[in-house]
Amino acid sequence: MRLTGIDAAYETTQDKIAAECDDIKELLLAKNKAYGDSALTPVRIFSKANTTEQIKVRIDDKISRLQRGTATEAVPEDTVRDLIGYLILLLIAEQKPVARSAGSMSVPALIGYLHN
Repeated sequence: MRLTGIDAAYETTQDKIAAECDDIKELLLAKNKAYGDSALTPVRIFSKANTTEQIKVRIDDKISRLQRGTATEAVPEDTVRDLIGYLILLLIAEQKPVARSAGSMSVPALIGYLHN
């Protein structure tokens, strides 16, 4: 059955949502395969911060790039996709039983902060 009007636009939006989510999933899986599970199990050579704090630092870096409107890497990257990826990794990291440091921000608090 072919949808028309509002239903057709809704279907198109749903298709776009599914495609974007699939792209993010493929990006995360490819990076996880290429780099190992480095986001959730870092080697901790210099930083001794827990996993969620390390991911939050990466999120801060991505937000900073978006705020400043510049890409600082030699190879161009899609900062928004990376940010979404790190937010997903943060959700996963917060499911693991880890000790959270004082002053760290939960995912709901981060979402509230980003909306302000």
